[in-house]
Amino acid sequence: MKKLIVFAALTFLFTGAFGQWGFITREQRDDLETLKYHSVLTAATLITYADDSVAKDIVILLDSAIVWDIDIRQITNFDDGGVDSLEVGLSDNQDYFVDMIVNTGATAWDSVTFANELPYLVATDDTIRAMYWGGDSDATAGKVAICVKYSLQ
Repeated sequence: MKKLIVFAALTFLFTGAFGQWGFITREQRDDLETLKYHSVLTAATLITYADDSVAKDIVILLDSAIVWDIDIRQITNFDDGGVDSLEVGLSDNQDYFVDMIVNTGATAWDSVTFANELPYLVATDDTIRAMYWGGDSDATAGKVAICVKYSLQ
């Protein structure tokens, strides 16, 4: 009986000490393992006037990834003679996320109106790309940064 009490006391002290040292219980570990998504990652690219009508890949996402947010910062205004626009989308739907007119004059991260709501669950492996369109293809200046925040499963 004495051995049982000593064993129980040591077990209690040992597991209590582990809890204080930052170790987790099996139940806590199992709960964490059910959360399959890891930290939020970031992929970014710069689009310049020289990229007119050229799709630039930002990130290739695997099945079940989640796109959390897309931020756009206009660094330099585009000076095309026509309408300057920017699309951010998927490989088969280039304006799925963003279809916007650039040259807002703002050179800070812009709030973007999304064509489809985020977060977005990637159903099959896909690529997020961006494309600048100069209306007359005669731009000599312009630069925008695009940042995609996502998680992988």
